[in-house]
Amino acid sequence: MPIIIIIIIIIIIIIIIIIIIIIIIIIIIIIRTKQYLLIYLTFMNKKTMNTFLTDIAVPNSRNLAKTITDKQNKYQELANEICAMWKQNTAQVIPLIISSTAVIPKSLPQSLKT
Repeated sequence: MPIIIIIIIIIIIIIIIIIIIIIIIIIIIIIRTKQYLLIYLTFMNKKTMNTFLTDIAVPNSRNLAKTITDKQNKYQELANEICAMWKQNTAQVIPLIISSTAVIPKSLPQSLKT
């Protein structure tokens, strides 16, 4: 009788370990495929068929230029997909970057004009 209980406990522990491994694999897959799930604002002009993807970031003062290029590169594939799916003429990525110490990059006024 006690041997059967020990075998059942071992089987339950193995099942729990397998479930934990599956959950970890699912989390890793979600993290790796989560490339552009955080677009903050999407504006679409239906008359001119233009879409603007706006992303807001507050980086360190030293990382302004890197953050701007990272955001543009990160969402460019999404912009191309939106052009194809929504039949848009253009889809522009507009990063709105203001540093944590209130430093504003030189490209911010031009981003706001578009």
